[in-house]
Amino acid sequence: MGKNRTNKMKKIEVCCREGISELFKIDQLYSVLTKDNDIHVNGSVEMIGSDYGNIKRIKVYANLCNKDGAILYVLNGWKNYSVSKGTYISFSLYCSTIGRFFNPDELDYVELYLSYNEKDS
Repeated sequence: MGKNRTNKMKKIEVCCREGISELFKIDQLYSVLTKDNDIHVNGSVEMIGSDYGNIKRIKVYANLCNKDGAILYVLNGWKNYSVSKGTYISFSLYCSTIGRFFNPDELDYVELYLSYNEKDS
């Protein structure tokens, strides 16, 4: 990526919401807001547990938050991932021109979390 393109992006802090099951390791997090106010959130989920009980599928979500912790918008990964020991997935969440939903200057950080047992889509 060229130097000009890099200078037009703002890196956004990404964290995991408290209470994520120890069965799943969320890692390799990266988020950027482009000059056009598109947001990209990337990362991985590794299934490190051995007994998932009744958890059959997971879905990745991201809260776009302001500095006070208020949720400005929620990104949905839309894809359901089957749960199986040792599975590794990478995900990419995206939203074009978030200024349609809130003032991009208010965005302070991204908070990731998982939902469980979603049906196949």
